[in-house]
Amino acid sequence: MAYKIEFIPDAENDLENLDKSLKKEAGKKIDALSENPFPVPTIKSSNFIFSAQRNASADAPQRPE
Repeated sequence: MAYKIEFIPDAENDLENLDKSLKKEAGKKIDALSENPFPVPTIKSSNFIFSAQRNASADAPQRPE
C-alpha cells in the first residue's frame, strides 16, 4: 500500500531550490517513505549489524492495523 505524501508550501519551495543531485536523492527517500513510512534503521559497526525498533510517541502517526 503506497501512502500519499503531501508537502506544506515551504517544503515544496525548499525542494525546488535544491540542486539536481540533491533533489534526485530526496525524491528517492520520499518515494521510499511513501511505501514504508515507519522504516527501522539499521546500525552498522565493524563487529555487529543490528536494527533498532523505534518507540511510539503519543503524537507520532500510528501504523495502520
